[in-house]
Amino acid sequence: MSYKYPGRASRFRVHFKTLMPVVQTLLADNTLHRHIHQTLQDNQGYKKQLFLTGMRGNCIAWKIVFAAAKSRGVESDPFGVSAYSHLVLVDSRVQEKYVKLESRARMVKIHGENQVQAWELRYLNKVCVDAFLSSTSLPISPDAVLPFYVDDQWYLPVLRPGYNPDNDCLIIVDATSESVFDAALDELATFGSRYARIVVITQQGFAGDVRLANLKKFPLSHIVMVPGPLDKQNSAGIISDYLLPVVISLLGAAMKFLSPAETEL
Repeated sequence: MSYKYPGRASRFRVHFKTLMPVVQTLLADNTLHRHIHQTLQDNQGYKKQLFLTGMRGNCIAWKIVFAAAKSRGVESDPFGVSAYSHLVLVDSRVQEKYVKLESRARMVKIHGENQVQAWELRYLNKVCVDAFLSSTSLPISPDAVLPFYVDDQWYLPVLRPGYNPDNDCLIIVDATSESVFDAALDELATFGSRYARIVVITQQGFAGDVRLANLKKFPLSHIVMVPGPLDKQNSAGIISDYLLPVVISLLGAAMKFLSPAETEL
């Protein structure tokens, strides 16, 4: 291609040189590291995990990464396939699975004051449970996950104490690509209809438009925001689809090697 179309080859060479700044940004971002740790910690009980992506090469990369993992149980499918095979692995029993939002006094009696305060800080933006139930309006940050509403009842995206994750399958959705973002939303709609415990990986650069808001229409448990190099407005830029396979492979390696199951002595 460099001989027949030197102009095109030159543009590709220049573009791929931006990969190193992208990788450096990922390695240096403490917020990303913290969110990965939190996601792994909260879901360490899951033996069945499914990674969904619009890029078939990423499926292969995650299968290779997790092939030798102690935790095992991580499978991968491209978008549009999993509903025919893995959907039945999701436990859709919302009442048995998630923590119900009810009066603060009752929640404190069941879970304790410290735990309720921690949930208010993390999921309700420091708003009291009773105040949320009376207004259900919150100022939220882009990476915040929210309570969800089912059959006239609010629930936190938190597993109930004593719930057995062996009855369920953790869903990890790759929503980082601009070109297949709508397909990621379709997967969220499919698994969200069964109230799956869902981890979404997406780009921090999407936070300024409706794409992130569209993701939050579904019950999410965690959002992992991938930062891109700063643009001219000093905001996180968008990582192109040409570079995303490397980014997603790095995230898969991080989630494998930082997993509590891998670090146990």
